[in-house]
Amino acid sequence: MNDKIVAFYPGKNFPAISITGSYCSLMCDHCRGVYLRDMITAISPEALLSVAASIISQGAEGILLSGGSNAEGRVELDRFVPAIKEIKKMGLKVNVHTGLLTPDAIPPLVEADPAVFSVDVVGDEKVIKNIFHLEATPADYMNAIELLFDNGAKKVVPHFCLGLSEDPEKDRDVFDLLSGFPISAFVIILFRPTPGTPLFDRRPPDESNIVDFVNTAVDLLHCPILIGCMRPRGNWKIEIECARSGVAGIALPSRRTIERLKELDYKIEARKCCCALYR
Repeated sequence: MNDKIVAFYPGKNFPAISITGSYCSLMCDHCRGVYLRDMITAISPEALLSVAASIISQGAEGILLSGGSNAEGRVELDRFVPAIKEIKKMGLKVNVHTGLLTPDAIPPLVEADPAVFSVDVVGDEKVIKNIFHLEATPADYMNAIELLFDNGAKKVVPHFCLGLSEDPEKDRDVFDLLSGFPISAFVIILFRPTPGTPLFDRRPPDESNIVDFVNTAVDLLHCPILIGCMRPRGNWKIEIECARSGVAGIALPSRRTIERLKELDYKIEARKCCCALYR
């Protein structure tokens, strides 16, 4: 059991920026672009540099750079590479969310040297085809991670959404995909029913499934396991159980979680950044 939990509070100190505004070609069934609306919009490199200067003046230390995906599942970051380099010179840390990657897109992104690459990973092909509407396979996600490392990426942090698959056993396939990669951390996010999406009526993963999945991740992956910010809110008991199962950090934990963890003699370290920057 870890005796310390890192609590991540990105907020204004580490805002999320979308390079596509609220637009997404895929419009996946669990999101439909809803979460892009909460991000700062910067649809050109010039706009991104302007946003960076503005948030630095407000005390920010970094950004999550993301956006909607194109029809192939990739966030089209290519033309933002020079801006990423400039932002780094300005003193901001950059967490790049890539989506799927093509071989030609990877070397320039790695050369830009962001603080971390946040990459999606999926173990169930039915999720990719029926929810993401992509003609891709779990192996394509694995290959993107492999190409990042082959091109010299220093920190790669896969993100996995638990609850999209209708077969909990298929969720476990993700551990085979990640076996052998020197990932810096593994972030578990949880499906949350979102109004206005086709999956609004689907239930989020149940508590036993979450705990079992976390336990398996802790046992099989030789890296910090983290609970990400994209998840249903209000269930502080699950956050406690995840801590007891060995997670190293939780993004935006409830106040009751922190109080209870302190009662259980956990040391709490608060950081104002994305959980992908755990180390």
